[in-house]
Amino acid sequence: MRAGPISAAAAAIDEHPAAPVIAQHCGEAEYAAHVAGVDICDMYKRQLRQIHRRFRTQWPDLRDWLAAPLPERVGRLDGERRQASSHKLSYQARPYIHFLAFTDRLRIDYPWL
Repeated sequence: MRAGPISAAAAAIDEHPAAPVIAQHCGEAEYAAHVAGVDICDMYKRQLRQIHRRFRTQWPDLRDWLAAPLPERVGRLDGERRQASSHKLSYQARPYIHFLAFTDRLRIDYPWL
């Protein structure tokens, strides 16, 4: 029995090995400069910088964060309120995680997205 046609994207996956895992924090000064340039209130900027420091402290190696169970990385379970989330720091760190992804320091997996 012969398999049917496959998409060009599926064929490309077979031709190329998986991309290496990208998981690297950015420095505090760089993230602070990014936050300073965002049009938000100063109190929220301070919160973002504090969350960045706490997240780096809890997850010094982002590969460990990537290996953690999905609910822990997402930051809250289905049905949980934001204020009572089981893994509040991961939820609060989403702006930082997005920054890492946008600056090619972190390749986020599809289940997290």
